[in-house]
Amino acid sequence: MSTPDPQLEAFDPFQSGDPEGEEPAHASQLLMLMREALVVSALAVCGLTLRITALTVDPDIWGTALPTVYALSALTTWVLIGGYVIGRLVAALRDQLGALHTLALRESEAETVTAATRAEVARARRHADGLPDSVLVREEFFPRLTRELAGVNAGTPLGLVLAHVEAASSGHEERSVVLAAAVREIQLIVRAEDLIAHLGDGLFAILLPETDAERGRRPWELLRMSLLALAEHHGGTLADAFVVATGEESAEPLYRRAVEALEPVDRPALRHAS
Repeated sequence: MSTPDPQLEAFDPFQSGDPEGEEPAHASQLLMLMREALVVSALAVCGLTLRITALTVDPDIWGTALPTVYALSALTTWVLIGGYVIGRLVAALRDQLGALHTLALRESEAETVTAATRAEVARARRHADGLPDSVLVREEFFPRLTRELAGVNAGTPLGLVLAHVEAASSGHEERSVVLAAAVREIQLIVRAEDLIAHLGDGLFAILLPETDAERGRRPWELLRMSLLALAEHHGGTLADAFVVATGEESAEPLYRRAVEALEPVDRPALRHAS
């Protein structure tokens, strides 16, 4: 019997990033602001030069009026420049805040659409396989496995059983009957807190929270006997594996390790294990 080697789906295929066709505007806005400030400053210098030239040509103004006129002219010019620059800075800041708000709304909408799409795909897959809502599918299993492994890093063990139930008939109705029967057999053995997932083509994954190698051995043996009997009843075969997560192991290496450990199960092997 050949054991399956399903490819892992990407855990988060919706990579975040800048919206398509939209480039950062910080540098261009800053350069534009600097150019405008230089133009205004040049105009102000020209205005001051003309005022000083006029005062120089008319000597009668060289008295007490000259400092006052010069001070007022300089003050007026720099007030205008300061007001203009502050106004531009406020406008640029407002534009940036608006862009960030728009980007946040887009990301939120994308996450909502993504979650709804995944849920719809999961419902459709369960319906096609004739599985109850309590059984996870691929789109739901791998994110859940990632969350459960967070507890492993905190010191709580996690067991993972893979079981591939292969029936002799490849018809859709026969396949649905075998899958439904396998789910019932698994539910009779596992605890309420354990998680059942169908990953496709008769490959089941059972997550056993707070279960190390010693505690998981008995339910694994019961699953092997029950599912082997079911597979043989339908003229098929069974391959399974039981692994326990380590403290530093992520979801993909753990799953691949379980897939590589899949081995065919037969009656002599069961008698030897017992």
